[in-house]
Amino acid sequence: MEQIMKSQTDSNKFQKALLEWYQKNKREMPWRSKPTPYRIWLSEIMLQQTRVDTVIPYFEKFFKHIPTIIDLARTSDQDLLKLWEGLGYYRRVINMKKAAIHLVENNNGKLYDNKKDLLTLAGIGEYSAGAIASIAFQEKVCAVDGNVLRIMARLYGDYGNILQPTVSKRFTDMVEKLLPDSSIGDFNQALMELGALICTPKSPDCIHCPVMNFCIAEKSMLQNELPVRDKQGVRRKEDKTVLIIQFKNRFAITKRENRLLEGLWEFPVMDGHHDKDEVIETIEKWGMKVLSIAAVKKEKALFSHIEWDMAGFHIMVNNKCDGMTFEAADKIVDEYPIASAYQKYISELL
Repeated sequence: MEQIMKSQTDSNKFQKALLEWYQKNKREMPWRSKPTPYRIWLSEIMLQQTRVDTVIPYFEKFFKHIPTIIDLARTSDQDLLKLWEGLGYYRRVINMKKAAIHLVENNNGKLYDNKKDLLTLAGIGEYSAGAIASIAFQEKVCAVDGNVLRIMARLYGDYGNILQPTVSKRFTDMVEKLLPDSSIGDFNQALMELGALICTPKSPDCIHCPVMNFCIAEKSMLQNELPVRDKQGVRRKEDKTVLIIQFKNRFAITKRENRLLEGLWEFPVMDGHHDKDEVIETIEKWGMKVLSIAAVKKEKALFSHIEWDMAGFHIMVNNKCDGMTFEAADKIVDEYPIASAYQKYISELL
């Protein structure tokens, strides 16, 4: 691997070029305009596996309803999940509440101001701790996500597999050596922004890159070869039959206890694809009498490691049963956090 920055002077030039570009080109984001520790924490958790444009309205709504760590600790899980509805990876917000309760009990409701202590909180890993500590508190630590790993691979012409821990650690060490003595938060955000806007996975905009002159991949035309990463594993496919069970003007919902989507609400569901007769038989075993049944649209739901292929039925019944909650459609929509996989069936209620 060629060493393209051979002196501290080169590193200083790299830092200066990147920071100047960032100040001129950074995107407007609500947590950047008012970068309090809580707002930075909230934004970093929301941005995990979610695009900035998607996060912004969720961030503004969440912060309006829950403006402090103390408020977060006191909010019910159901209200939190409702505010998070549609963002996915719901355990993120449940872990935030656990961390908030810890902070209220142990740190006067204030966020820890260093990476070491931040790592003790539920839901905060290496990247999030580094991002929060550097952006909110200017601690001299790096924040290395997929964007930064891609930049380092191209910058140094490194063919290491970025999904291997030893390679990720090597790239993290590279970033640490590039950190300036001041403006740590801006520098880390500049790297992230460079990866999001310029050094993108496909067709990077090298001609507008502020650090093009430091990049081995650009000099050697290796942009489309780097970074090296293992192919994503194939998602496991599961068939589901979703049951929209209606009694008068109320619909059946149940609370999930599985780790996947835990704490969210869903329509009753049968594993596998089933025909009308099989559905009727099951519903009658549950203690309800079927008045009518009609197939509804088929849908798919994608998770990180699972794909659901969902068929569905709208079933009218003449009685309720134990073990299910029956609510009016508007109350379900307004008050219950429904797993995003089932949002596509909400139209059946209206």
